[in-house]
Amino acid sequence: MGISKFIVLLIALFANLLAFSQQSSSLIRSVDWAKFTYPRTSGLRVPGGRRSFTLQSGEFPETKNEVGMYLADVDYGDVTGDGVEEAMVRLSIHTGGSSMPNCLYIYTLKDNRPRLLWAFVTGDRANGGLRSIHAEGGKLVVELYGNGARIGGKLHGTEGAAACCAKSVTRTRYQWRGGKFRPVGRSEVFQNPAGHSSPVG
Repeated sequence: MGISKFIVLLIALFANLLAFSQQSSSLIRSVDWAKFTYPRTSGLRVPGGRRSFTLQSGEFPETKNEVGMYLADVDYGDVTGDGVEEAMVRLSIHTGGSSMPNCLYIYTLKDNRPRLLWAFVTGDRANGGLRSIHAEGGKLVVELYGNGARIGGKLHGTEGAAACCAKSVTRTRYQWRGGKFRPVGRSEVFQNPAGHSSPVG
């Protein structure tokens, strides 16, 4: 095979891979997350409650035995390093008060159907509340309010800050490896630039 034919073959192969990646990305963006059935994470299960719930028009109303949920936003990006987008779905929890926990779901497509990779609950505002979740270089990046904040809303100590006004943010990167998201390197802690504790886009 001549060099020119080899180059043409490589270009065609790359184009096919790119087309497949774009097709998979567009498919996951077509999922209606506002009318979708989600499993309840362990932190949201209550005795007598169901193990899943379905949003209708982005809402699941609170009941006697079940916490209410609503769709806050959805972001897309490659968080598994395969060049194909995943969906990062943020649901907010109806608490009936000033508390602002969130439930995060990360989905990929498997046989053209959404497949859950990870789900977790974040804490309340300055106490491990969500600031941001996004893709970066094929990895998942989660930013939580609080010094030493980690998934689950727990802290390695307290800042002594009011719930509304976290002093710092903890950023942790996760790599998809062995069927799980695993922390990569040390978490970064930096001053909260906004001065308040609420998710950013």
